[in-house]
Amino acid sequence: MKLVKQLLLAIFFAAGAFFSCTEDKGNYDYDWIPNIGITFEKDSIAVKRLKELQVEPIFVDKNTDTPIEINHDDYEYVWEYMPESAHYFSDMIHVSNKYNIDESILLPVSSGYGTMRVRATNKKDNRIFIADFKLQVTDTYKRTYLLLTEDPSGTVDLEFYGWDENDDVLYNNIPGYLSSTGFPFTAGGAKAIEYHAKEKKIYIASGSGMGWLTSPGFDFSEKSTLEYILFPKTTDTFEQIVRLGGTGVSISSTNFYCFTPTGELNVLNGATFIPTKNYLTETMEQIKLAPMLGAYYNQRCALLWDDTNNKLLWANFEFTGMGANSNKLLNSLSPNVSEKFESVLYMGGSADASRALTAIVKDVKNTYWRLDYEAKRNSFFEPYYPNPVRTPKVLVGTKDLGEVDHWYISSQKGYLYAAVGKTLHTYVESQTTTVADPGWTQPTIKDADNNPVTIEDPISFIWAENNGSGVLQTCFYVVTYSAEKGGTVYMLNPGEVGSELKLIDKFSGLGNVKKMCYWWG
Repeated sequence: MKLVKQLLLAIFFAAGAFFSCTEDKGNYDYDWIPNIGITFEKDSIAVKRLKELQVEPIFVDKNTDTPIEINHDDYEYVWEYMPESAHYFSDMIHVSNKYNIDESILLPVSSGYGTMRVRATNKKDNRIFIADFKLQVTDTYKRTYLLLTEDPSGTVDLEFYGWDENDDVLYNNIPGYLSSTGFPFTAGGAKAIEYHAKEKKIYIASGSGMGWLTSPGFDFSEKSTLEYILFPKTTDTFEQIVRLGGTGVSISSTNFYCFTPTGELNVLNGATFIPTKNYLTETMEQIKLAPMLGAYYNQRCALLWDDTNNKLLWANFEFTGMGANSNKLLNSLSPNVSEKFESVLYMGGSADASRALTAIVKDVKNTYWRLDYEAKRNSFFEPYYPNPVRTPKVLVGTKDLGEVDHWYISSQKGYLYAAVGKTLHTYVESQTTTVADPGWTQPTIKDADNNPVTIEDPISFIWAENNGSGVLQTCFYVVTYSAEKGGTVYMLNPGEVGSELKLIDKFSGLGNVKKMCYWWG
């Protein structure tokens, strides 16, 4: 009986609630959700990386599939991209907060299609509309120069000047590009950039740290920073990085010689750092090294400079390997010169018949010397030793140049160049034993039509890609900058005569390029 009463009571209240609601029409503001959706002109799009993508969401009535008018200011938009290789929503990459996409694509290159998703939220009632389409990002460059630039505040950025598969010139200088990759070390000025083709890594050092981008996507991950493996401190950066070994071989066959501002040398071999002390002989005290390496790219021996004792050093990096027994590799070198050296100005290497390693030094009498050595060994099982290619040469007239800003020795012919302001000088030696007429002269530069070329702005630095082939390997690059004209790169070929240069190419309108390297896809 009690159960029957409870059932009747429940039916009574339910009926009362029903009639009260039906009779209360108009007392509440009902906002029914309209049947609206978002679509796009195409379900899938392929775009070249760093090219502009233009996509706009289209609001439609789902019942009739016809576009409807909406006010974009009433919505908040979030565009995100999930790469083909991603598996979780946490892997999605933020792209934009505008209602449409009309910007250069900086997303990683992919072989297949990823997903581009837009989420539109109505600001008034928080209704959310979601739609997506398939997006494939293809490679833009076939080959390019990677240009590490620096603004007046010391902020570092990355620019690209190169060519696509049709050999059409492509230049991209998207402001803030390097920081957009997630690369954390963009402060403190540009220090170095190097590329390794097989490992597809671009090593970048600024005044605040060093890490790498993975190409061809040029993307950065948390593990791509050397603070995880740097020995012994995690805050070191590098003043200079020199690559030895072919970039097309395993990273274990390539060494990156990284000089710190405090004169330490750390050798990066794969993901392992070997500190300076591993290269010192047992009797040699701790020294400060100048941030220079006199070597040709495929040699495992080099000239170094002891800034503490003002001495040349000879380093043999190959004989005992990179393991725990790799000590006794750094030895003092005594050139056949009675004068005491005061400082080193430049070190380099050439790939001519002598395979010379060169140092430009200054003695206490302010006389400039050129010292040339070759790497020799008596058998495969013995270490390299320095063999003088010729007697030390005094560089006549060098003091008359004034303060030399940049030095360079051409990798193929061994021609010596010095930059003072916006003027390039080359050292001409006597071609016979009977005529003693060495000295400095300004080289003539002519373009392909034999017209004279003038370097118009102060020279920032001189660079060469020693690991290239053909004309790329025989050329060197003079880089200039002015606030009015921006950066300019002159690609010059010494040919058979060092005092006659041929302009192969010229890139203008760049940023303030401080370092550069060559990348080929």
